[in-house]
Amino acid sequence: VLFLALIGYTGFLSFAALHAEDVGIANPGTVFTLLAVVVMTLRVVAAKLPDRLGPARMTTVALTISVVGLTVLGLWREPAGVYIGTAIVGVAQTFIFPTLFVLAVDRAPPEERSHAIGSFSMAFDLAFGAGGLFIGLVADVTDRPTGFLAAAAITGVTLIFSRRILGDVSPTERVALAGPRSRR
Repeated sequence: VLFLALIGYTGFLSFAALHAEDVGIANPGTVFTLLAVVVMTLRVVAAKLPDRLGPARMTTVALTISVVGLTVLGLWREPAGVYIGTAIVGVAQTFIFPTLFVLAVDRAPPEERSHAIGSFSMAFDLAFGAGGLFIGLVADVTDRPTGFLAAAAITGVTLIFSRRILGDVSPTERVALAGPRSRR
């Protein structure tokens, strides 16, 4: 789920500056500044939201928001569309990694948690290697906005896929899944 969820995000990171220039944004760095401000602000202000919703529900919400943001980037080919799409993608990315990390760790038996973390970080690394390449190939054959739409489609498929494999785990069930914590 993390690998597929990050394909769209890495495509965004790879092509947002070029797309911003294409639509007339003189300083594409402002797009990344906006992304950083959104993520940092929400990680502080809404830090407890994933705990309230539960990680599976929060993953669903974040993936849905990501589909919307990538679609906005693909369809609204003006500076306002780039900024609004970026802000929406930032909201999604605020929550995707932390909530999936919680699921990976909590669902692994205690003796396999280090393997779960290793697999999780490998999915992250693979997505960052493959996402820009894949979305770049789509953009090369079509155009950058279509690349963002392909990223939205992949994220949409990820959303459907994730609901089937993640199910729903409430915060109370999360504590039960985690089991007793060992003392040092």
